[in-house]
Amino acid sequence: MSDYDEPVVIHASDFYRKWLTRNLSIFIVIQLLAATIIAIMFYLLTTHTSLEIFMIFCICMISFFVMETVVGALIIKKTAKPIMIVSQKISNNLDNNDPEIDKNGMRYFLDEIGKTEQKTNVPIATNNGMLQKIMDSLPIGIIAFDRNGKIIMANNLAPTYIDETGETKMQLDFRTANCSFDDWLIWATENRISDEKVWNRIEDTTPNNVASRRIFDVIAHYYKNATNGIETIVITVDRTAEYEDEEDSVSFIALAAHELRAPITVVRGYLDVLSQKMDSSTSPEIKKIIERIANGANSLSGYITNMLSISRYEHEDLKLNITELSIVKIINNISDSVGLSAHTMNRRLIFEIPSDLPTVAADLSLISEVLTNLIGNAIKYSPDGGAIIIRAEKTSDNFVTLSVQDHGVGMPENVMKNLFSKFYRSHKSKNVSSGTGLGLYISRAIIKNHGGEIGVDSVEGKGSTFFFTLPIFAKYDDIKTKKTDFTIQTHSKIIH
Repeated sequence: MSDYDEPVVIHASDFYRKWLTRNLSIFIVIQLLAATIIAIMFYLLTTHTSLEIFMIFCICMISFFVMETVVGALIIKKTAKPIMIVSQKISNNLDNNDPEIDKNGMRYFLDEIGKTEQKTNVPIATNNGMLQKIMDSLPIGIIAFDRNGKIIMANNLAPTYIDETGETKMQLDFRTANCSFDDWLIWATENRISDEKVWNRIEDTTPNNVASRRIFDVIAHYYKNATNGIETIVITVDRTAEYEDEEDSVSFIALAAHELRAPITVVRGYLDVLSQKMDSSTSPEIKKIIERIANGANSLSGYITNMLSISRYEHEDLKLNITELSIVKIINNISDSVGLSAHTMNRRLIFEIPSDLPTVAADLSLISEVLTNLIGNAIKYSPDGGAIIIRAEKTSDNFVTLSVQDHGVGMPENVMKNLFSKFYRSHKSKNVSSGTGLGLYISRAIIKNHGGEIGVDSVEGKGSTFFFTLPIFAKYDDIKTKKTDFTIQTHSKIIH
């Protein structure tokens, strides 16, 4: 190979010097050429025409301006060529075989850009172990996901496991949360450039392994098309000790509630007897006292039932007696009790239940509890004489949806996102009626254990619609087959 065949390598310092020298030379030559042309034009106009000297001067100046504009545009285009080439390289629209790249000395810079891109696009998991050592030394769990939702890095404290295919999975149970991690990530991917979500009290074990469980607060951050290949970071903070202390308190309350159940049943029984014994000779004051005692006993009985339900749910002892039920049978099971409550509070119940709905797979007692709770809330928060509409419809091949609509006070968005949390009550609900803030939490647990969804749509000042789904009985086995653990899947849908 001859010397003339050797490729020319231009380094950064050489490029700038040569590029500046070349452009200055071109500029000086063009200026001299333009000045020469104008001088010749001036000479010809003064010697061969009868124009006045002012007119000749104007013609020469206009000609000079036009030439300078054209020449300036050409120089700017020439000078900006490297910027255009770099821009095309970054946007992957550059033809690397263009001989112009070698002529103007840009090959060195393009090669350096290519090397930088390769370094940037290398997944973090392939870097040296220094980052891993740093992460392992932190007192929190860290899990990194790529743009496909796969875990590419996790430290020692992160709640993860290896599945049967050898893939790393996050071992967190979001069944007590308003929405699962997967649901949030899908929503963020479709609707946000970046987003953050916080969950409290998330366990890392499945049922039947309570003894070794850990409880975390979880923070997730999503950033679309991150250049380092990590789109989602999950941080977990182990708060097992604090939460277990709280659970011990709940367990104690549940034990106390269990012991109170028998005597309160006796009290209610005697109150029923007293109510039946009252006649026209009983004074109105005595009747009112007995009525107040009965109301208090019924409320206390409801609180005891809620505490026992929470205890069963949180200790994975919420057993379902799944049978084939018609929607009409479920409605008939609760119609007398909710009808009496509605009549007492001067509310109207309207049932819109088609007769041709498919049967559902449900526990009659537990689903009746959910419906009674939702209708009871609608009665509490509806205006005097207000209508409450209970509907049922087949909304998919696998599920029937039941909804309870009221035209009461409604709720703002910041209330809805916490509505199904344990003990949560908004300031307005505290003013409107008494309660423990457990009814919706328990309802959510029951519906999720059926494999359905529960949610709410509300407009403040216009009313709310609570809805939940139940699996169609004929499809129940197929639905269970599609889930790795049917009883703990997160199907909750809260409309934010």
